[in-house]
Order: sequence, then C-alpha cells, then structure tokens
Amino acid sequence: MRDTLSTKNSTNGQNDRGNAWQNKKRFFLIIGVLSFLLWLLFLSTMCYLYGSIWKYTTRVNAFNILHIDYDHDAIGECLTQAYQQLRGHPFPTLLQVDSSKYPHPDDVVQAVKENKFWGAFIVHSNSSNRLAAALHGGRDAQTYFSNPALTYVWNEVRYPPISDEAIGTSLKTLVDATRLAYNSLFAPTALQALNNTDPDALQVLLNPISSSSINLMPTNQGTKLFYNTVGMVMPILQQFFFLLILNGVCNEMKIYEQLPMKISLLLRTVLSVTFTLGAALCTVGYIWAFREDWQVNGNQFVLSWMTYWLLMYIHLLVLDSCTAFLPPPALPFCVLTYIIINITGTISPFEVNPGFYRWAYALPGREAYDVLTDIWSGGYVPHLHIALPVLFSWLVGAGALAIFGHRFRYHRLVKEYEKERMAEKDQTPNEPVDLDLHRRLSDDMRSEV
Repeated sequence: MRDTLSTKNSTNGQNDRGNAWQNKKRFFLIIGVLSFLLWLLFLSTMCYLYGSIWKYTTRVNAFNILHIDYDHDAIGECLTQAYQQLRGHPFPTLLQVDSSKYPHPDDVVQAVKENKFWGAFIVHSNSSNRLAAALHGGRDAQTYFSNPALTYVWNEVRYPPISDEAIGTSLKTLVDATRLAYNSLFAPTALQALNNTDPDALQVLLNPISSSSINLMPTNQGTKLFYNTVGMVMPILQQFFFLLILNGVCNEMKIYEQLPMKISLLLRTVLSVTFTLGAALCTVGYIWAFREDWQVNGNQFVLSWMTYWLLMYIHLLVLDSCTAFLPPPALPFCVLTYIIINITGTISPFEVNPGFYRWAYALPGREAYDVLTDIWSGGYVPHLHIALPVLFSWLVGAGALAIFGHRFRYHRLVKEYEKERMAEKDQTPNEPVDLDLHRRLSDDMRSEV
C-alpha cells in the first residue's frame, strides 16, 4: 500500500510539472523579447556614448585660445606665421585680440580664469628687441632667458585628458613652430648680428624663442583619468545597490506591515541621507588618498564631499522612484540608460561633441562635475550660477517623485500582505482521517506480527 501511495504521489507531481510546463511557449517568448530588448538597449546606449567623441579631433578647433601681441614685431610675426601652418580641425582656434582690450598680461590670465577662453597666448612687449640685443652677446645674452618672450595660459583641471592633449600639447607645439618660423624668416639676419665669440649669444641663437607656461591648476596625477569617467558611474551604482538591499530587507521583514506610511518614509529618508553622506565621504577619501602632488586643501575636501553627497542623493531619489513604479525586469533599462547619459555628459567637453549632446547641460552628472572642477581649481571654472540651480531642481523634482513612489509602493505592498493573510485563512483544511480505516489497518498489522 505504501508503494501504491508513493506511486500515486509521484504521478501527481509529474502531472503538476507537466501542467506547469504548458506555458513553455510564453516563457520562451518573454525571454526572447527581453533579450532582444537588452541587445537594443546596449546597442543604443553605447552608440550614444561612442558617438559623443566620434571624430572629435575634427572639432578641436572649437577650443578658443586668446592671442595678445604686446610686441608687434618679429616674434609676433613668427607666431602668426606658425599658427597659419598649424591651423585647421585638429588645432585650437587662435583669436587675436587688440592689446588695448587686455592692456596687461594679468588681464589675459584673468580672462582664462573667468572661463572666457580655454587658454591664452601672450607675446610679451619688447621681446624682439631683447632678442636682437642678446644676439650681440654680453649681459643682454646672459639675462635673456630670465624673462620669456612667450607665455601660454591654460587650466589643466578642466577635463584633464582632453585638456592635456588638445590644449597643453597644442600650445607647446605652437611654441616649437614659432621657433622654426623664426629660423626660417630671420636666421640670416640673426647670423649677421651674432657675436660668434660669446657662448651666451650662441645659446640664444640655438633657442631664440623662450617661453613659460601658466597652468592655473596643475593636475598631474594618473588618477585624473577617472574623475569624469568611472568616478561619475560609481555614485549611481552605489545608490542602486543600496536600494536593492534596502528594498529587499524591508520586504523580507515586512516593515511596511508594521509601520505607518509616514514613519516608514521618515525611516527610509534617514537611512538614505546617512548612506549617501558616508558614500560621498568614501568617494572623496579615495580621491584625496591618491592625489599625489595635487595642490588641494581641507576646504576643498569638505566642499567636494558636500557636492558628491548632493549628487548621490539626487541619484538615489531618481533610482528610488524607478524601483517604486517599475517592475524588476524594467530596471536594467532604466538604470543603464541613466548611467550612460550622465557619463556621456561628463566624459568630454561639449566643444568636441556634436551639438545634440549639449542637452546634457540639464543632467545632474554634468552640473555636479562643473561644480567639482570649480572647487578643485579654486574658482577658475565659474559655472555655479548654472550648475547649482539645475542640481537643486533635480533635488526638488526627484524628491517629490520619490515621495509619490513611496506612497505607491507602500499601498501596493500592504495590499499584498492582506492578500497573503486572506489566503492563509481561506486555505482548505486537510481531509478528515477515517478512524475506522486506521483501526483496521492497525489490527491487520498486529495480526501479521
């Protein structure tokens, strides 16, 4: 009889599994559709990311470099000649402005500090006369290199990888090209005036164009490559993982069944603010730990911490709204898209992007990075009047949406809990045991023994 009952149970289990697998067509259809949508998601988002810097070298000329010539002589002419040979798509645009608009070199530096130009090139006054005198030897030759003929100004902290290549390297190339232009245009005249017996004069002839660089915020550490790339992805991922933990624990422990809606909202808010403060502190901590010789101070540390906290809290509110309203299969589409559009807005300056990408001015990642570069440079990337209103708009909008999302989530889960309780109450009790049958079976077993 035991074998008969076991066989019957096994048959019933197989029938149940067979009946359950009747939906196999629907199962494969859903998996296939979602897989296809994931292909399209990654294809579209990565095309969007790659397209932002596609052929970016053809747009390097969008970087405007201020050119002020205080000399109005041979060296200024050589610089102009050198630029004419270099100008084009892969080289920044040199905008020559009358020196009366910027009467002093400090005014030129200030223009770069105010973010009006990506850099500046200065030909100092009396440079050509000093060079001509130095070729004759004597004290003029000895002191010639103490004052540069050319000075270029730039700010490396603005998108460091792009600035190094498109601005810093280009300005150095222009200095070298100016030296070559001088040798081409004025070498015969210089040789005639040269004092062959003076070694200092010979040194001047070999290096006729002295130069200096003013880098408003040197950023030489290798980790600078991560600030506007991976460093903008991690804040989003941290918040998403935290929300997975928070929602999972709340559901598992049925927190919403035990607490009123307002209390549960307050609890989530306190936990979210606390977590984002800690996450932002960790982020700034590892940036500072690997800063090498980067000249940043404690005040900038605190300001960076608060900026990262604001950014992370905005990300958390946005993702919290998504987890409240969207089913789990839809979350990858939302989260990945949100990550890619934010990092695309920070990975490179808009000058080298197609014009369409400038809509990212409205994204929190872009504006937060502008605030960070302004902090790190000591106020030389003045975008706060744009960045802070955008960030606080996101904070208010995402906060309001998150409140509605919590309300929606709370009522949905409470209804699910009620359904579970009703289902437990309505469960059919087990069939009554046939006592006579049980007694007969017991008697038979005793008689056999």
